[in-house]
Amino acid sequence: DLVIAFMCLHDFDDMSAAVAEAARILTPGGRFAVALHHPFVTAKFAGTYLAEQRYTLTVQNNDASMTYEGTHRPLSAYSRALTAAGLIIETIREPAKDRAGQQAAPFLDLLAVAS
Repeated sequence: DLVIAFMCLHDFDDMSAAVAEAARILTPGGRFAVALHHPFVTAKFAGTYLAEQRYTLTVQNNDASMTYEGTHRPLSAYSRALTAAGLIIETIREPAKDRAGQQAAPFLDLLAVAS
């Protein structure tokens, strides 16, 4: 049993409710895999690390622009939501440089297990 939240939890107004719903539908031993922007990245958009803060980011590329909106949350907000939903955090992977010294994409991967 697997639920995946790929690059979306920062878009939910009530992220804790979304995590709780993922936990509700998992069978015992099921996995909830989460990938999201690392909070250090979204903190730059929000102007804060510790507080939850909405942000808007507009990216210009030649004649086109796109506007993104989301909510910055510190890592503790995600871990609290996972554990409050009865999930056990199994793995946290953060971006790191590869063998050639290249920076990996600035994403954070979490894997939680239903108890």
